[in-house]
Amino acid sequence: MRFILVLFALFSTAAVSIAQEREWTLNASEKEAFLVFGVPDTDDVGLSFWCEIGTNKLSIFVNNISGQLKQDQSATIAIEIDNKKFSVKAKAAVEKLGSLKSLEGQIASTDPILKAAENGSTLKTSILGHTNTYPLIDADFTGLLRTCAGDVVN
Repeated sequence: MRFILVLFALFSTAAVSIAQEREWTLNASEKEAFLVFGVPDTDDVGLSFWCEIGTNKLSIFVNNISGQLKQDQSATIAIEIDNKKFSVKAKAAVEKLGSLKSLEGQIASTDPILKAAENGSTLKTSILGHTNTYPLIDADFTGLLRTCAGDVVN
């Protein structure tokens, strides 16, 4: 029994270590800005918000969706930020081999989701019965919105 508890403790610690590798980063090019929750300098992205600079629209991108989705299928991303509930209509993208699926939806830069995220502590996404939780500590939504609006951030 002790062996099972030790194994459980090791696996639990490993899962926490992996989760701690992901962090929020804000990046921008001349045309686009991205607020990404993932592992820096890798393709490991769980959730991101991005925009074309100068527009009043942002996209929400959720990666690695579980469940049956087909290319361009419509789906809803249910979002909960500190017990406030929102929903975003989205379209699916499926990798050629069909194993990696993602959803992307669009919202206005004035959407209440963004204000809630600026002041929130956790964000949950629920898609096709599968829920993921993301910490909002260090998520620079203010910087993202300023960058998307075309403001110079010093």
